[in-house]
Amino acid sequence: MPAWPWAAPGWVVAPPAPKPGTVPLRPLDLGDIVSGVLATVRRYPGSLYYPLLVVALGCAGLFSGCAGLAYAEVGPLPASHRMTDHQLVGLTVASAVLVVLFMLLAVIASAITSAVGTVVVGHAVLGHPLTARQAWSRARGHVWRVVGVQLLAAIAALGILVGSLLPSVLLYFVASPIAAAYGLLLLVPGLGGAVYVGVRLVLAVPVLVLEEQRPVAALRRAWQLNRGAWWRSLGIPYLVRMIGDLAVRVAMTVLAMAVSRLLASDSLDGAQAGLSIWLSEAGFTMLVLVVCLAVALLMAVRAPLAPLSYGLLYLDRRLRLEDLGPTLAAAAGTGRTFGHGW
Repeated sequence: MPAWPWAAPGWVVAPPAPKPGTVPLRPLDLGDIVSGVLATVRRYPGSLYYPLLVVALGCAGLFSGCAGLAYAEVGPLPASHRMTDHQLVGLTVASAVLVVLFMLLAVIASAITSAVGTVVVGHAVLGHPLTARQAWSRARGHVWRVVGVQLLAAIAALGILVGSLLPSVLLYFVASPIAAAYGLLLLVPGLGGAVYVGVRLVLAVPVLVLEEQRPVAALRRAWQLNRGAWWRSLGIPYLVRMIGDLAVRVAMTVLAMAVSRLLASDSLDGAQAGLSIWLSEAGFTMLVLVVCLAVALLMAVRAPLAPLSYGLLYLDRRLRLEDLGPTLAAAAGTGRTFGHGW
């Protein structure tokens, strides 16, 4: 007798895979991952976005405050509207400090986003509830290890790119500039190798958080899990990011137009009234704060999409290679979550 009434005689139709959470517990296709990411965002908006919004607001406030101090240090333009040597030096130093600060804040924000997003995935696949406080409490202990694994992955990719540049540098000193120019052609395979390594290691953060691995062990495990799935690991997260990029680009275009109109307005120009075009320190800080807040909020909306897609890709690899579906289905009705050394 067939497994289902509508099946033809002699057919054995497998029952559908259990789906206690946002995705079915079977190997996932493109539609499963995209719909799973969107379903996770809908079911866990507070768990995802409350911690990220706090981080975004904090980063925006810190950066705008430092930008205001740098602006005050440079000082107003003289009557000739040309910077003095002292102002040029101050502007250079202030710009360098702001660039370094921006990079540090970006690294920390990325690590927090990845850790929180991965923790949410661990609950979403089983349909377990998760508050924002719980998400941050469970992600907090992983943040610095996530920073470490992300830096190691970046160093590995960058090392390949730098290694492809070294022959050109050597040819410049031992041969001729023309030979060095030909040596630059090695940058093409070097760039390809860097991209390959970076994509091959995208599962490192889910491994680190959900299996509680150390950074180096997480990189090894991610490399093994992602064998034979390089194109999926490249294309699926890119498609998911495009969904968020579309909305963010439209909003940022509107923001850029509004800021440009503000900067070009007579209230800030002051040329017709014979006033200085230099904004006050408070006005400049407020302008930077508004822009930073708007950009940070827009980026925070898109930020969790990539970690969620990486978490579901990690789940897919374990479902395919390790038959994790029955174990997850058995744990769905208990208090256990996907992760914690599984």
